[in-house]
Amino acid sequence: MPQPPKKQENIKLASELAWQDFAGRGLRQVVTNTGAEPAGDEAVSVRFLNETYAVRRTEQRVVAEDGEPASDRMAALILHYLTHGDGTPRTGREIGFAQVPGAKFYEGPFRGRIVSRIIRMFGGDPSLLLKCGMDLGGRKAKYGDAAMTFPAFPEVPVTIVVWRGDDEFPANANFVFDASIGNYLSVEDVVVVCEEIINRLSRAASSI
Repeated sequence: MPQPPKKQENIKLASELAWQDFAGRGLRQVVTNTGAEPAGDEAVSVRFLNETYAVRRTEQRVVAEDGEPASDRMAALILHYLTHGDGTPRTGREIGFAQVPGAKFYEGPFRGRIVSRIIRMFGGDPSLLLKCGMDLGGRKAKYGDAAMTFPAFPEVPVTIVVWRGDDEFPANANFVFDASIGNYLSVEDVVVVCEEIINRLSRAASSI
């Protein structure tokens, strides 16, 4: 029986397909739609959290500020944002993950894989979220016992909210997005964005 492709192979394929899609896009429109910046011939730059990535179409490379190439996973995520973003203005209406288009079949795994990590990291001390989030470009938000809004991409703010646990209620957490998020990312990419934010928060927390 043939074996299913390995996860890394799937990520590499996603990156290759993303480059094919990006190749057919006009870079001027990409800049207008997503908040990316022109970066020379056939290239743009775009921020993810506190980092800037150069996207070089001719070379098919996504490069971080330190010159290191982005992982296939990160490259695919950036390319998906640049190709999917349609310039829809932010609505000012906030939604949870369950309201993200296509989220129906992802709610359980999202809670188990992502929200639970936030609870474990910050449920006992929500103020730690604020300390860790500052270095990622986050700003304090007025929700729960602690909350921060992160500029995941120029047009994709992501807010993490944490409630402290006590004798009566367990700790809890939630993610909040602008209702326009479906105009910039698929639900699968929303999951990856949240995982990337958590990974960086985890590294920041381990150094405190």
